Amino acid sequence: QPVESYAYSQDQRVKAKQNKSSGKAGTTKSNYVVQSGDSLWKIASIHRVSVSEIARWNGMAPRDPIKPGQKLVIWSKAPASNYASNSSSGVIRKVNYQVRNGDSLARIAGKFNLTVNDI
Repeated sequence: QPVESYAYSQDQRVKAKQNKSSGKAGTTKSNYVVQSGDSLWKIASIHRVSVSEIARWNGMAPRDPIKPGQKLVIWSKAPASNYASNSSSGVIRKVNYQVRNGDSLARIAGKFNLTVNDI
């Protein structure tokens, strides 16, 4: 179809797609504003969803470029604030780690650049 035949602008079509999107049962919708240095993979891993899900919810292809300031809809089991937050010290992420034979709190803390008290 020629571009002239679209009833809405590209931004309006993206917003309509985002408003109609839905996640799995037990998930909540949140809005994410892309920051400098973000990638779909990084955003997906923080929110524990797949790149293809983010693409589908936002009417884009998994390899489409993203840019700072772009608004994305994310459906995840917990609000994004539980997984990542921007602070003066950087990004904070919730990480699950399986303790291995020979590990100590000090060794685990060192792997993640934390103090034992942080764990």
